[in-house]
Amino acid sequence: MSRTSTSRSRRAEILAASESEFGVFGYSGARMNRIAAAAGVNKQLLFHYFASKEGLFNAAVSSIVNRLESSPPTNGSPPERLRLIIERSAEGLAGFPGLVGIVAEHSSGAGSLPATAIHRVSKWRERALEQLASTVQDGQRRGYFRDDLDPAVVARVALAATLGMVALGPGRGGGLFPKAQDESPVAPLSRFLAECCAWR
Repeated sequence: MSRTSTSRSRRAEILAASESEFGVFGYSGARMNRIAAAAGVNKQLLFHYFASKEGLFNAAVSSIVNRLESSPPTNGSPPERLRLIIERSAEGLAGFPGLVGIVAEHSSGAGSLPATAIHRVSKWRERALEQLASTVQDGQRRGYFRDDLDPAVVARVALAATLGMVALGPGRGGGLFPKAQDESPVAPLSRFLAECCAWR
């Protein structure tokens, strides 16, 4: 393996270990020693690649947000697209549960997290809300959803419920929306929202 490939591989292993550590313990509770041990590297290598704990946290948040930011679905009916957006968001968030805490902390104005990470998550949140709202608007134009609903409000409810179900985790929030055996845990949520938005 070339030096460049080895460097990339080590950096990726550190990033994966940091996502896990920050995801479980948050920014203040995460420990660089545990990240180094999980990545199988010397602690000094973390600082070589990322300069500081803050730099590593910012890189971990950026990495997970990049995976969350897929192109909005264009095929299918508006209820189907609503389901896909919610499920993709939930799957990405479940892989980094600490992101839910970042969104909550940012929304509350607590502000003890690095500004770069908060800005990155805030931009993702804005884009997620825009995707959801535009899907509801399209559903209204095409006659799937009631036209007396505010798409921005529906979008906020959808994202907040998705974040909440991820925060509750498997087995803790599942009773709220019972699901079929092979379904995503948040599939009943998207059905619930689609039914609430539908004409009666």
